[in-house]
Amino acid sequence: MPNASNVDNPTTLEPLGGGQFRYVAPGGGGPVGEVVRFVEENGRVVRMITGDSYVDRVNSYGDRVK
Repeated sequence: MPNASNVDNPTTLEPLGGGQFRYVAPGGGGPVGEVVRFVEENGRVVRMITGDSYVDRVNSYGDRVK
């Protein structure tokens, strides 16, 4: 992930199947081990769900400052 807290120990997503992924990183850390899934609408990811929380897609700076 480009915004990983440590570029020397990047967090990646390992495919689990069924549209689910797991956070992995060689050195461990915060979200490592959590399962992630993505919600698509019309072939485009609109939400990322991790545990009991979610993040909606941001398409532009204007979306962030509403």
